[in-house]
Amino acid sequence: MLKVMAASSWLSKLTSWLREEKSELDDLRSETEARWSASLDSAEADLAASPEDRMAAIQDQIAANDDAFDAIRDSLDD
Repeated sequence: MLKVMAASSWLSKLTSWLREEKSELDDLRSETEARWSASLDSAEADLAASPEDRMAAIQDQIAANDDAFDAIRDSLDD
């Protein structure tokens, strides 16, 4: 009888642990799907953009990179 109770207790702990892991995996899956969906939406928007919009986006990226390089150069100059 004691072995049955111990096995039952062990089984309930295992079941509880598996439920927790499933919950964590479900959360991870949801977060991953959201990131992939956002990435796909961004890529689709880039593909649908006009050449003028693409050029403006590239210029914005270049300006952002220039700001980062300027910050690095300023920190090295100090």
